[in-house]
Amino acid sequence: MKSPKIFKHYSDAGHGWVAVNIKLIHSLNLVDKISSCSYIDGGTAYLEEDCDASVFIEAYELKHGVDSYKVISVPQTRDHSNIRYHYHYTKFRAIESYNHLMRKHRPKEVSV
Repeated sequence: MKSPKIFKHYSDAGHGWVAVNIKLIHSLNLVDKISSCSYIDGGTAYLEEDCDASVFIEAYELKHGVDSYKVISVPQTRDHSNIRYHYHYTKFRAIESYNHLMRKHRPKEVSV
């Protein structure tokens, strides 16, 4: 049996987020289903725990199964998380981030 995918849950005194790679959000066709209550930084979306994380988890379970993942809590270190300083999630930012990641991981062309 394949070991489960680990998703990290971050929180501060007022809220929490599940960190998810933007490529995974794209592969589950959720790019336009995440609200601006979530945040994005580079290739990671921080999905707001009350709504967006549930949308993601439901889609992930449908595709990969209930036992295919674990959400682990990262100990809270401050009253106010640095996640709140990232950009709010938008479909445009998610697509831009995904395209950037795909360009970065594209095999280098070999000239002959």
